[in-house]
Amino acid sequence: MNDTYAKQNRVVYQIIVRETLGAEEAQWFEDFACMPTNGGTLLTGVIADQAALRGVLDKLFALGLTLTALWVRDD
Repeated sequence: MNDTYAKQNRVVYQIIVRETLGAEEAQWFEDFACMPTNGGTLLTGVIADQAALRGVLDKLFALGLTLTALWVRDD
C-alpha cells in the first residue's frame, strides 16, 4: 500500500472507555486526544486501517479498560 492511499483512507474514530485515564495510561494512546467525560474518557484520533484499529482495541484490553462506545466521526 502506498502512502497516498493510506492518507486518503484514514478515518477519525472516537472511543469511549468507562475508566478515567491517568497520565500513564494516556501515554499508551499518544496519537489520540484524551478528554475526560462523565464517568470515563473520550479518545479521538485517526486510525489508518482495520489492523491499526485492532491494535488500539488490543491496547484497551491489555490495560483492562472497558469499551463503552466506538464510532467513526463523520466530518
